[in-house]
Amino acid sequence: MNVAIFHVVEGDSGSLLSYSTATDLDIVKVTVQAVGQSSTTDPKEDHTLFGDENPEALHKQPPDCPVISRFKKEYPSVFDGIGKLKNHEVHLHLKDDAKPMVQKPRKTPFHLRKQTETKLEELTESDIIEYVPAGTPTPFVSNLVVAPKPDNPDEVRVCVDVRHMNPLIEQERRVIPNVEELFEDMTGAITFSKVDLTAGFHQFVLDEDSRSFTTFHTHKGLMRYKRLCFGVNSAPEQFQYAIQQTLQGLEGVRNIADDIIVWGKSQKEHDEHLEALMKRLSDSNLTLNPRKCQFNVERLLFYGYILSKEGVSADKAKIAALVNMKEPEDVS
Repeated sequence: MNVAIFHVVEGDSGSLLSYSTATDLDIVKVTVQAVGQSSTTDPKEDHTLFGDENPEALHKQPPDCPVISRFKKEYPSVFDGIGKLKNHEVHLHLKDDAKPMVQKPRKTPFHLRKQTETKLEELTESDIIEYVPAGTPTPFVSNLVVAPKPDNPDEVRVCVDVRHMNPLIEQERRVIPNVEELFEDMTGAITFSKVDLTAGFHQFVLDEDSRSFTTFHTHKGLMRYKRLCFGVNSAPEQFQYAIQQTLQGLEGVRNIADDIIVWGKSQKEHDEHLEALMKRLSDSNLTLNPRKCQFNVERLLFYGYILSKEGVSADKAKIAALVNMKEPEDVS
């Protein structure tokens, strides 16, 4: 029997058990430990080893950037909240032998209920989720997963645990391109931009028949998604294909998931490609997150590679674990 001493204090500061106590009590067990891992939680933000490079300059742009300011005036709808792709609805295909499945409800921790209610209200007002209409059958019900944000415990992230639903949903098996496939078209490029769709999946409307598959328990009642939600096994393929179709015909523009990259072999060519992209996004009712956009740069960090007129090089942060790995000291 494992024994540990811990203290209960007044307040609502979050987790009751620390990592060390949880491991001492054998509640949490770590089987693999990364070597040389950065303390950054978001892999997209893990760019700490560039030698003489300034990592911030490669993945951040000031909010008062002139290009962003101009586009906000010319295409205001592109930077307004969460968009909704025009004339497109996502259908989730259920397998013929799928049987109803309802997860046993998990209780939302009391110290997170206020934050959870705030988040659910925000998603409802944004037309992303809704309460299940009265009299509607609910043969499939999942659980809500709530986690405090690491940088702000007063806010939470919510998602639906659809692991039991995924085996029941047919995938479309569309091929998602990798970065190497994009580089071939970029030969000779000297100027780059990258834009990021705001909550990409949530800009895709679920058709009425598919919404019941996303029903989930909350302490306020049953709710369901009106938009495509994260975790559904067929979501990445459907999302990638729809964005590809939306961008079809645009020169010097490609996407991987919700990251869209623009390039040109001259400044004039790049600007023409970027202007065409902004018009297409506006016409399609898609929106961007300006905090994650980069416009008109000579060096761009994209999926672990640094793109520039000199070519493609590796992001040193991605190989830091190998470079800094300690010599083995014992068999394990």
